[in-house]
Amino acid sequence: MSQNNESFKAHPGCLITIDQVAGLLHLSPRTVRRYLQVGNFVSPVYLNGRTLRWREVDIVRWVESRCSQSDL
Repeated sequence: MSQNNESFKAHPGCLITIDQVAGLLHLSPRTVRRYLQVGNFVSPVYLNGRTLRWREVDIVRWVESRCSQSDL
């Protein structure tokens, strides 16, 4: 996921915003929301009913699972 092909190290327990998720995946926040709406994305953690965060570790696992599926 990084420029020099080293694997990305997620911080256990770290919660990230939609903007951070989008930046990590090189997508727009709107695209992340679309993935979420159609059920093709990691479920967020709701902090207070409206505030969404994602576990960084879950995002990394989601990317890894999609990469392994495309290798088949």
